[in-house]
This record gives sequence, structure tokens and C-alpha cells, in this order.
Amino acid sequence: MKLSSKLLLTTLVPPVLIWVVGFYVERISEETLQGAIEEAAEAAVSSVQDEIDRILRTRTSRVRRALQKSNAEFSVLEDPDGRVMEIDRLWRGDEPVEKEVLVDQFLDESLSMDLMETLEMLKEVSGYKVFREVIVTNAYGGNVAQSGMTTHYRYNDEEWWQQAKKNGLFLGDVTYDASYDKTEGAFLIEVCKRIEDGEGEFLGVLKAVRNIKEVLVVVDSHAARGGAHRMLVLLSRKGELIRIGNRPIRALANGRRYLVRTESGELEGTQSRWKTILGREQLFTYAEPRDGSMVKSLGWGAVQVAEAETVLAPVRRLSSTVILSSVVATAIGMVVMGWIVFPVSTRVRRMADATKAIGRGDLETRIAVTGRDELSELS
Repeated sequence: MKLSSKLLLTTLVPPVLIWVVGFYVERISEETLQGAIEEAAEAAVSSVQDEIDRILRTRTSRVRRALQKSNAEFSVLEDPDGRVMEIDRLWRGDEPVEKEVLVDQFLDESLSMDLMETLEMLKEVSGYKVFREVIVTNAYGGNVAQSGMTTHYRYNDEEWWQQAKKNGLFLGDVTYDASYDKTEGAFLIEVCKRIEDGEGEFLGVLKAVRNIKEVLVVVDSHAARGGAHRMLVLLSRKGELIRIGNRPIRALANGRRYLVRTESGELEGTQSRWKTILGREQLFTYAEPRDGSMVKSLGWGAVQVAEAETVLAPVRRLSSTVILSSVVATAIGMVVMGWIVFPVSTRVRRMADATKAIGRGDLETRIAVTGRDELSELS
């Protein structure tokens, strides 16, 4: 290899190394930042789900005494189930006087009053109607206590009653009542619980239809912490939109675009995917609800959606800086090459030509001396 080529290579190596190191640093930085974003987003999503689970786990009052009394009254009958059906037929009738008699005869007035007073107190404390209704039924499906007048008396033919008796707990799908509290709509869920005595004997089922407004407040609060470029989305079991933090939505609209499912159709536990929506790059982060949590039982899922352009802005600024530095280093290398390498290469070539001429016997050959370096002395 010629000396000029070696000098040229020596001059170009530093800019090339800057390019290589710069792109490596940019790549590692992006991966590190993305990992940090994923961890933070996963923690935020998990935190939301844990807080929702805490809210939903409200303790219902023990009503064993009222249920035991009601069950004892029906158990001595020859056909208790038939009696429940007969009362239900009368209950559904149009005679208000007859229904009042049935209420006085078969409902626990004290427990019903306690339920109504409790719900009214919750409304005053919370500032909104927390429960639409609370119903307590005995082991035969008959109504024992209620927070307000119901349309029928018998419930053991309904899914929520059967599932709660069988599994201990039934959580209904999210529904939306546009005229819930006369002034505004509300998202509601049915929470139905099997009630047992101290020995595990089935006594009845308690059903509470609950407003989940407090859950929505939690989602809004966590979304506000994430800033304007992050969204926190709460989805129902069916993939319907329950809430997008601090943003207006159409109640229970299709939210499946926020879900990235496997080939089998299942949503993976914790993952991040890049998707292009309307030409934008977005980072989706999911967190699997904890085993045994009510959020998992409800089938709800929380998703954090972040704009990639914003969350990765520091890395992209670094990338721009690396590119600019590399271009500047390359330009400086070219200037250095023009100032040092080319003159040196020219002088070396003259010396080589003169040496060849002397070798052919031309002893009159002379080399112009320029500079004060070793090549000048050699000339």
C-alpha cells in the first residue's frame, strides 16, 4: 500500500469511528429509554388496576340473621319454591295495595330501611349516587330486603343469582345508564355475592348495582400524571371503552384498536407493540391484572398509549447530534487531508521520481526543497 493511501486511511479512521460509535450509542440509548418507558408504563397500568380492585372490594353488611329467619319460614312449607313463584306472580300485579301487603309480610323492614339509609348516606358523602339498588334474597330466590321497590320478587331464575350461588361471586358486564341520576349518565356493574352462615351453609345472595364513577376518577388521575402525550385507556371484558383518561368518549364504543392480540385471539400479559395509526407511531403498554383480583374477574384491561415521537424525543435529539458531529468530524478530516496528506503525497512522489532518475544515471536531477521537516532534509 502506498504511503499516501496509508496517510489517507489514517486521516479517515477517526470520523468513521465517530459515526460507528455514535450510531451504537444512539441505538443503545433508544432501547434503554424504550425499556424504561415500558417499565414505567407497566407500573402505572398495574397501579391503576390495583387501585380499581381496592375500590371494588367494598364489604357488604352481614345480613345472616334476616336470611336465616326468612329461610326458616319457607323451609316449613310443603312447597317453598311454589310459594315463591306465587308471591312473585302477585308482586308483578298491578294492584298497589296488594304489593304493599306483600312488602310488609315478606320483606325485612328494618334491613330494607338500613339499606336505604346507607345508600342515601353514601350519596351525601360521595356527592353522587353510588348504588342504583341493593337486593338481598333468601336461599329460595325470594326477596328479603331491598333499597327501593323492585319489579319482581323471585330471582333464582336469573343468571346472576345462579352464578353467585354456584361460584360465590358474580360480576356483571359494564353497562351504561344514560339517565342514571336524572342529571348525568353512569357506568354500572352488578356485584352479586353468595351469603353463607358460619358453617358454610348457603343462606342467599346479595346483589348490588354499583356506579363505578370512582373508578373513572382514578383513571383520570393517573392519566393526568402521564401528561398530554400519554393516554390511559380502560376497557371492558368485551373490549368496549369504559374510559380514556380526561377525554370525552362514546360510552362503550369499540376499543379493540387498543388491543394487540396473539394469533389465538388472546391478549398477552405484558407487552409493548409499535403500531401506525393515522401515520403516527405509538407505544402500547399492557399489564396483566393480578390473579384473584376483581379486575381480573371483571375481565377489564388498562392500556397506556404514548406518542413515540414525544417519548423518544431525547434519543432522536441524540441521533441528530451524533449525525451532526460525524458530519463535522468528516469535514474536518477532509480539510486535514487536503492540508497535510496531499502536499506530503506530492513531495514523496517527486522524491520517488528523482530517485528513479538518479538510478538511471541522471546525476543532474534536483528536488525542490519546501518546508522544514524530515522530507525537506531528505530532499
